[in-house]
Amino acid sequence: MKLSGVKRGEQVKIIGINGGALKARLNSMGIKVGDVISVINIAPFKTPVEIKKGNFRLAIGKPEMDNITVEYYV
Repeated sequence: MKLSGVKRGEQVKIIGINGGALKARLNSMGIKVGDVISVINIAPFKTPVEIKKGNFRLAIGKPEMDNITVEYYV
């Protein structure tokens, strides 16, 4: 499933990031494949989405969300 399909309040695990530039940018911010993130806020038109990893928060736009593959984390 893509990150764009996750609802507010859900926790997911990142299982893939497409695009070298996006992957490098997220890695530089400490977000990588295998991390568990929470979707904490979704803007009215579903972009951007605010995610949280630990105490770090990041807003991600629709093009980026469509390149991040996730699975539900239990």
